[in-house]
Amino acid sequence: MKTVKTRIAMTVERWQPSMNGVARGRRYVEKFVVPALALSCGIGLSARVSAEELSSALPHDEQLLRELVEMHDRGPRDSELLQRAIDLIQRDQNEIQRLRNEVAALRGKSSDTGSAIPIGSTRESEPAHPATATSRNADVAGVRSGGPDSAAVNAPGRSSEKTQLGMAPPARSATHGNPTAGDISGTVGSITLAARDITRAQPESAPTDDRATNACGARPVALQGPTPLAPTFPALGDQAAADAYRAALARAGEVSAEPGLPTTDIEGLRAKLAQFVGQPVDLELVKKISRTATEYVAAHTDNLVNVYVPPQKLRDGNLVVVLAPAKLGQVRTQGQKHISEHDLNCAIRLRPGDRVDLKKLTDDLAFLNTSPWRQVSSSFTPGTEAGEADLVLQTVDRYPLRVYGSWDNTGTPLSGLNRWRTGLNWGDAFGIVGSRLDYSVAMGNTPKRLLDHTLLFTKPTSYRDTLTFTGNYSSSDVPIEDGLFHSKGHNVQLGAQWTHVLGGPAVPGSEVTAGFEYKRVGNELLFNGSSQTSSAPKLYQFYAGAQVPWIDRLGSNSLNFRFTFAPGYNSDADFNAARAGAESDYRRVNLTYDRYINLPAGFSLHGRFNGQWANGPIIASEQLQISGAAAVRGYREDVLLADSGYVVNIEALTPAIALPIPYTSSAGQLQGVLFYDFGHAFERGEPQQNVALNEIGRKFNIASAGFGARFNINQNVSLKADVGWRLRGPASLPSYVVHGSLVVAY
Repeated sequence: MKTVKTRIAMTVERWQPSMNGVARGRRYVEKFVVPALALSCGIGLSARVSAEELSSALPHDEQLLRELVEMHDRGPRDSELLQRAIDLIQRDQNEIQRLRNEVAALRGKSSDTGSAIPIGSTRESEPAHPATATSRNADVAGVRSGGPDSAAVNAPGRSSEKTQLGMAPPARSATHGNPTAGDISGTVGSITLAARDITRAQPESAPTDDRATNACGARPVALQGPTPLAPTFPALGDQAAADAYRAALARAGEVSAEPGLPTTDIEGLRAKLAQFVGQPVDLELVKKISRTATEYVAAHTDNLVNVYVPPQKLRDGNLVVVLAPAKLGQVRTQGQKHISEHDLNCAIRLRPGDRVDLKKLTDDLAFLNTSPWRQVSSSFTPGTEAGEADLVLQTVDRYPLRVYGSWDNTGTPLSGLNRWRTGLNWGDAFGIVGSRLDYSVAMGNTPKRLLDHTLLFTKPTSYRDTLTFTGNYSSSDVPIEDGLFHSKGHNVQLGAQWTHVLGGPAVPGSEVTAGFEYKRVGNELLFNGSSQTSSAPKLYQFYAGAQVPWIDRLGSNSLNFRFTFAPGYNSDADFNAARAGAESDYRRVNLTYDRYINLPAGFSLHGRFNGQWANGPIIASEQLQISGAAAVRGYREDVLLADSGYVVNIEALTPAIALPIPYTSSAGQLQGVLFYDFGHAFERGEPQQNVALNEIGRKFNIASAGFGARFNINQNVSLKADVGWRLRGPASLPSYVVHGSLVVAY
């Protein structure tokens, strides 16, 4: 959450009175300091003079006071004029001393509360303006706002409007005198929202072109598309040009805006500020306007923005409110060990001089954090120039390589219940940030019974999409009837998938996928070494899907959808040999919904629906698994598969508790679970015989209940066990099944 504290300031510039009488006989007074009027609804002091200047102003005035007293004693004819000057300076000294005390108090308040400091340094030639104070949180949501001298960037498609405004005829003649109490009196006749201080001369803003300034070169680092050129604002070369531009923007009785303001809802902001038009002007009203604008912009912008009211003189009742986007200063990195500073910087699309786009930065951090070996957070610090914010990337990482071995009993009685796996995961593979190479090999009780190789390679594209390439080869030789028969299989699968993370109005984390799969499913039944039946259907199928995660007040949700289309044009005879009535031309829809509900005392509920619909009979590799450890527990994996159907899992999870590990000083995390599972299967085509369930038909139902545990010994070792009692099925099936798994990784 953002902590919004608004500070506004109006300053009264130094003035130089006419002192003709004092100037005679080298009795010349160069300047008299007029006190600054400072208003603070947050922290810090914002005035024409900075805190350091206040510290040095008093000795200077004391010296000037002594000289004037001596002049008074020497020149009785000037005594009246000099006495007035002495009185003014004494009053100024008292006011400056008051301001110094206020600075000290505010500094103490800032130290006590830990509030943010203004972004950017203030040079003597530039006025110091307030910066909106926010929380010191390290994540992106808590960054501070930028200073008023930030480079403003026009919204896309606004350049023509900006040009017309910049070429508007000069306004009526008006001079910028020194602000007085009268400058903050009268009535607000109109409000102008600007991306810079248009009450005074401003240089032309230079366009930024990420395509030209990106120093990453041809390195394969993902940058999400080209960044459009930012339209420039017209230069305000002198005060007359600034007055003309301001007059051209102003609309009597309305809230007008300079094109390119850093807010996503300019009309809403206009409506919010319209209530102040027509009200008498005083300092309290100016504070209300600034505070209202700050709160609204904070909720309707993707940028780091500083909202303030600059020192100004009302012209025809027009009040200027500045919404200045902060500029990015430097990008610094800290803490990384296994990723270079160059690669971190290149993964951030913001470049020095760009306005700080928080949404873009959030997306960049999400991209970097897709790696399970790396966690990158961000914070902002004041830049070296006024209105700049330096980005600091804090990284905690480990070597991006994981080697693992695992065991589970998700096999079948024929091929063997045991499944042994080993493999590796390699992050940032081949030096490509965001890429990943995964390889695994699995076997049954023996490699001859089952041997499976799987290779996946994922890499990001230049537009932050990802491409995943998959290859799989498996072979099996299962003896049947004490070796009288043998079932042999040789399967090949190749695939390519494109994934795109949705932006804009989509739920954060939403993504769409599309892909292509090729499968060759070869099965052969042998009797005494002679082939009795053989089939090897080849699948060519395309698919598209979407994943949408979201969080509500009760917990988290995840919805996955996938549509698969096989155009056919291959052998229907091969499909029919593998499954009676199956054809190479088919459609399939899959839908999965996960729901977690948080309960008191750390308990939670988990519900899952996994369903499939097919327009006709399909071969076994494409069917929905209804039974098994990942579906209806309490049954083996080969008990029930279906063309169409669904599985419902309902779980009650206990809070994780720390459990000491013997002979070590560490403790693992143990979590218990109670569950109920239900599965419904619907077969397309002719009625089917299910040998395990001892039923013939098109519809089959199974259900189970049980309990389980998940035990994470540390980040390298985890155990899982579920015991499910079947609630349906013949007595020939086991009354309960224990599903277990062990993973050891390093």
